[in-house]
Amino acid sequence: MELLNTLVDRLEMNETPWLATHFSKRLASYTQDASGVHLHFTDDTTARADILIGADGVNSAARRTMYTHLATQVRATDPGKACSLAACIAPSWSGTYAYRTLLDRKKLATISPSNPMLGGGVSVSMHACLY
Repeated sequence: MELLNTLVDRLEMNETPWLATHFSKRLASYTQDASGVHLHFTDDTTARADILIGADGVNSAARRTMYTHLATQVRATDPGKACSLAACIAPSWSGTYAYRTLLDRKKLATISPSNPMLGGGVSVSMHACLY
């Protein structure tokens, strides 16, 4: 929710008339062609976008659509890879936990003056389910 609030707070709607925001929508699937990404929602409405960022949660429709499409593309030439891609459609526990918290910068600097978090961003590794 914080990401959404940050994006909405930063949108300059008067300066970007081409930009639209839609709330209370649930993505069902998407299709992609040369003109962009066509979003299909569960309420039977559609929208078009230049890009799609699949940040739609653990039961991601974006992930399901992407991996289904990829698996279908390679099924005839590489059944093993298609099977591996299809295994990524459903969410599964990666064996990794993520703990999040907010830290008071001044307290952290007092306790750990050379802590890498004080120097700016912290690099995060992303893992994809590709074999």
